[in-house]
Amino acid sequence: IIFYEEVQQGRGGDVTIEEVYERIITQFPRSARFWKNLAEYYIQNNEYEKAEETFKKSLTQCRNVDLWKTYLNFHTSNFQNSLKIGIQSDQYQIKQNECDALYKEAIHNIGLSLNSYPIWREYINFVKNWPENGLVESGKKLRTLRELYQQAICIAMDQSDEIWTEYEIFEKTTMGEQAAENILPDFNRKYLHARSIMRERKKLMSNIVFDRLATPPTGALIEMQQLEHWGHWIRLETYTTVCSSTM
Repeated sequence: IIFYEEVQQGRGGDVTIEEVYERIITQFPRSARFWKNLAEYYIQNNEYEKAEETFKKSLTQCRNVDLWKTYLNFHTSNFQNSLKIGIQSDQYQIKQNECDALYKEAIHNIGLSLNSYPIWREYINFVKNWPENGLVESGKKLRTLRELYQQAICIAMDQSDEIWTEYEIFEKTTMGEQAAENILPDFNRKYLHARSIMRERKKLMSNIVFDRLATPPTGALIEMQQLEHWGHWIRLETYTTVCSSTM
């Protein structure tokens, strides 16, 4: 890591920053931070094929929210730019479907993470911006939004309060106050259950250094503390999984 910092500051001799990244991710293949940095390096230098290859190598093995967010932005920003300059309706539908598939893939991989709110938020906003040219498209948009809201409020993630409030307004607006009251209480219970789990998880996760690199143990106090925190976290996750499977 010191060598990486030296090269960044221009003191690496003939060694390029790309070579340093390659060395680091070879040594630490699950360090999402450096995979993300490498992908961003390629994007900044307009080497998009290399950026895409970097994402494909790292996304599923790291399952990191920041890494996935960078990947989604890499693709969806092109879609947003194409809207600004104008795009044919048939091409629009193709690109919309491609982006939708990417969001689904992201939710499948990291949608249960405590800090996955930005991914859910972006996906919901993406669907909100779908055009409504006719009853078919309007109906599809409505169904997709409802499914997203109902999935998201059941996730034990930070900032879920915002999504629950938004979902309440959505159902009352689309279904009417009386009809919404027939389904909201059930989803409110699911939301409150997920929020209670989130609070327990957040207490434990605040003590864990997730960016810590995997190095040989030295028996240092901070290592023993991290081992204990990880033990608490794993036990909670195991308990939560068992309880969820019996509900």
